[in-house]
Amino acid sequence: MPETTAIGSRLREGRTPSAVPIVPPKLTAPSVPVPVTPSYPLPAPGSLVGRQRELGLILAALPDELSQPVKSRLVLLAAEAGMGKTRLLAEVARHAVEHETLVLAGGCYEEEGRLSWGPIHDALLDYVRAQPDDMLYAQLGDLLPQLVQIVPELQPRLPHVPELPSTDAETQRLRLFSTVAQILERISSDRRLLLLLDDLHWADEVTLQVLHFLLRQPGLERVLLLGAYRSDEMAPGTQLARLVDKAGETLSIPTVSVQALSADDTSKVLAERVGGKCDMGLISTLHERSAGNPFFAMQMFRLLEREGRVRLDGGSWRLAPGAQVDLPPAVRDTIARRLRLVEPAVRTTLGLGAVLGREFPFAALEAMADASEDVLFGELDAAREAHLIRESGDGYAFVHPLLWEVAYGRVPDQRRRRLHEGATLALERLYGDSSEEHVAELAWHAVEAGSSERSVRYRIRRPPSPD
Repeated sequence: MPETTAIGSRLREGRTPSAVPIVPPKLTAPSVPVPVTPSYPLPAPGSLVGRQRELGLILAALPDELSQPVKSRLVLLAAEAGMGKTRLLAEVARHAVEHETLVLAGGCYEEEGRLSWGPIHDALLDYVRAQPDDMLYAQLGDLLPQLVQIVPELQPRLPHVPELPSTDAETQRLRLFSTVAQILERISSDRRLLLLLDDLHWADEVTLQVLHFLLRQPGLERVLLLGAYRSDEMAPGTQLARLVDKAGETLSIPTVSVQALSADDTSKVLAERVGGKCDMGLISTLHERSAGNPFFAMQMFRLLEREGRVRLDGGSWRLAPGAQVDLPPAVRDTIARRLRLVEPAVRTTLGLGAVLGREFPFAALEAMADASEDVLFGELDAAREAHLIRESGDGYAFVHPLLWEVAYGRVPDQRRRRLHEGATLALERLYGDSSEEHVAELAWHAVEAGSSERSVRYRIRRPPSPD
């Protein structure tokens, strides 16, 4: 439409499409912008253990000279749940404030059902709430009618702002996208701006569309967008997944991946939080079981503490002899979220694979499954794209021992016994004359299936353990 094209041209030139006059009340001379404290619940500052590499990569986008443009418009921060990405965001924010950078922040919430404009609304709301009326009219006056559409809480405070004339949906969308870009440009006209957007794996489509729109707008040279998401909860084929793929392929956007902690760093994190050092045996057990995930390690320790399986001895926490490290409910729920990202049929196939073991041959899975080869490959591809399994030899393997443990635990007991029986038969056929090399595996399946005859046979044939 010619009208829409003309509106788009005016927006790209930085002019608003409406000529609605704004008559502010009588105001004193405009004041300077007031500092803003984000209301988004970033963790309190503290020691940052094992994250210096990630922090350095993010801060590299902020030049030392405040007048210089940022080195990347957008930086993505990817981490599995529990790895401490929000704690890292807090440290970035602290550093930015210390270097005279305005920080705005917003996050997405699963409980709010991908609320439209979610984190952008919250960040802008923090800013406008902090500014006096004269500052808002002086800095954003002609944009206030559009801003009220994004931040409706502003309307009662600014009754002199007129309503926008009605227009078609596409023009309205373009107008609001441009409004966000112009607001950020004006806020950053005399200072650097860091906009933190957390938990983008729960973001609505509008938020992600605005994020992409901002990447190609002029005038935002002093604005750094830092978007964080859980890499293990980013469903394949979603808008965020497409943005992440495009970021690496065509947009030259850096993605900083939060790595697992070393055993030494796990020890430091626990010592800081539990009031005492953990001895090397306990640290080794917790680090291996948690795979370097600080949240998992902490939850495991708390469960051991509640159940009396660790004790403080001589200033060090020690694991009781023979104590097992069970999976805490919070950790189990966190991992189960990953399984819920895929379709029920995919979860069923993963359950079959889990019964076969952490690694499972495709031929055995096919023998157990009531599905064609093409269907199975499709379901396994979906699980692989969701980072639940990886290819391994002639089959597949779960990417994390705890992921296998949760997938196995979700199979109902009675069904699990029947599946172990099927696994025993399938593996016997698969191994054939080489079954002797797999006695321990076959014995486990026979025992779990409740097959006393087979379990006795394989236990008798099982070679003795070395002393």
